[in-house]
Amino acid sequence: MKALFLVIALALTGGLLAAACGGDNTSSTPTAASQSSATSSGSTANGAAVAVAKTSLGQVVTDTSGMTLYVFDKDTAGSGKSTCSGACATAWPPATTTNATPKAPSGLSGSLTTIKRDDGSLELTLDGRPLYRYAGDSAAGQTNGDGINGFGGLWHAAKASGAASAASPTAAASGGGGY
Repeated sequence: MKALFLVIALALTGGLLAAACGGDNTSSTPTAASQSSATSSGSTANGAAVAVAKTSLGQVVTDTSGMTLYVFDKDTAGSGKSTCSGACATAWPPATTTNATPKAPSGLSGSLTTIKRDDGSLELTLDGRPLYRYAGDSAAGQTNGDGINGFGGLWHAAKASGAASAASPTAAASGGGGY
């Protein structure tokens, strides 16, 4: 009888842990293979500072820790300026680097360059569009910021192809969290 009780208790505990670890469908946790490719695709030693990783949105640009990078519709490609500062930069921290001439990792289409922010830091750009992280992403591979409408524009995961992802219709329609 003790053995049966132990088996049932373990099964219930396993089910509760699985439920607690589950997330919503708006983010994806990369597989071990995509986590390692995210780290190895971009090396800070050669100034890459970005990588390419597979997520639920396809191949996206990440930092070398696997955190998804985003572009902002309010930014003008090639302007040399970021329109996100203050509260915006708190929710959407700029993807900065110390290397003025970063190298694009394998699998990234487009031009990876930098712009100088008002505080003097160097922000990475893809095809002239500033790149940002999203404070609402807490783990590598998450894409919670894709489609969020806030700070006067829409946010999109930066695609490895150089284009922004298409906004999620639900996130855009719902305001994506009110930023």
